[in-house]
Amino acid sequence: MTSTTGKIALLCSGQAGQRSGMLDELLGNPRHNELSQLASDLLGQDVCSWWRSLGEDEIYANSRAQFTIALYQLATWDAIRDLLPKPALVAGYSLGEVAACYVAGALNRRETLRIIRERARLMDLATAQLRPGRGAMMLWRYDDVPERRMRRDAMMAALGIDTAIVRGSGEVVLSGRDDAVHRLLDHFSPTNPSLVRLPVAVPSHSRHLAGAVEPLRRFILEGECAAPAVPLLSSLSGQRITSREGVAEALSAQLASTVRWDLCMAAMARAAIDTVIELGPGTDLARLLMREYPHIRVCSVDEFPCLSRFETWLEEHQA
Repeated sequence: MTSTTGKIALLCSGQAGQRSGMLDELLGNPRHNELSQLASDLLGQDVCSWWRSLGEDEIYANSRAQFTIALYQLATWDAIRDLLPKPALVAGYSLGEVAACYVAGALNRRETLRIIRERARLMDLATAQLRPGRGAMMLWRYDDVPERRMRRDAMMAALGIDTAIVRGSGEVVLSGRDDAVHRLLDHFSPTNPSLVRLPVAVPSHSRHLAGAVEPLRRFILEGECAAPAVPLLSSLSGQRITSREGVAEALSAQLASTVRWDLCMAAMARAAIDTVIELGPGTDLARLLMREYPHIRVCSVDEFPCLSRFETWLEEHQA
């Protein structure tokens, strides 16, 4: 049943929104038995037992987090796709760009999960030399003091910290070595207490991931990748990806480049999107879009305790 009309965009979230128990309902639903079996085959063990064995901190470890989030997004899209018209745009934030390729028809489920596992493996391999410091990411927000931003940029250059994601309204995610990010936080937190260290131990979208880019591009092209069937935005530019080569380039290049989520949101506004649905986990992308473009109707599937409540929301917000 299609219960809403108008131009809809689908968004796939990145890390930090995962939580304990988020897969319980999805993995317990018979409609997802095939996906659960696929995940078990790729893991080499029962995915339900694997998930329930993870501690609170373990769900943030790079390889586990990426696989868990992608699995959640695949299951969520499979659950709601028949409720919606064909999306006018699809976009993914950081690792969510891989699941966005599934939503857009460029990848099948198996290939999506295979790419996610290889992505995580290559990222861990590329940053192995950073141990014991490893990497870190932080969110810089709510700062409209130009002089302080200039001092931040100078300190970032000196410490080798990169801008990982531009989120709009002066809000950025920064990425680098653990010790470097810690120094930046210590220096600026007294004057900008809204700074947040993210629960991520790999310096994504930074120079430290350069060694993973070409191997991931080759891995994607050697697999079952197709041109997107619906408009898919590159997270690096907000431009549309139109070929399988473009998919491979976008998913690999973003590992070591700045994600321009601000440009993706602007592209949605230019395309006259009237409803945006975030697959989750979390509500971060919905809140960002609501702040930047309040005329666009937004929600995250994660806001609703069950699918029937999401269906009710769709029916109440028909265009």
